[in-house]
Amino acid sequence: MSAKPAVSAVAKTNLPAPTDTGRIDTSRISRLTLNEALNRFGKPIEQLTYDFPNENAAGLREGLTQYISIDSKQQVRIRQLTWKRGKHRTTVFYRYQKGDWRPLYMYSWREGMVF
Repeated sequence: MSAKPAVSAVAKTNLPAPTDTGRIDTSRISRLTLNEALNRFGKPIEQLTYDFPNENAAGLREGLTQYISIDSKQQVRIRQLTWKRGKHRTTVFYRYQKGDWRPLYMYSWREGMVF
C-alpha cells in the first residue's frame, strides 16, 4: 500500500499569498475593490492619497507610473493602502475611476527582504 502525499489545507481567498519575490500577479485582484479590501484586512497601517493633475506622476513609486496612462487634462487620483500580517506587508494602489476606487497595482513583501 503506497502512502499518499500529505495535502495541506489552504484557505481559498481571492487574494494571493505574499511571495518572496515581492511581486504579485495583479490580474488575481482585479475585482478587489477598496471597500472589500478594507473589510477583509481591517484598518491599514499606512494610508496615503495622491492627486496628480496629469499622467506625469513622477516620484510616486518606482514601477507604478507605467500603469498610469490618462489624458493630461484629467486628474488622476491614487490611494495607497498598506496592511501588515505578521512579518508580511501588502500594499495595494487604487485609482479612482468611474465613481469607484479600482485596484491598480499590488505587491507584497516580508520584513527584512532585500530587493
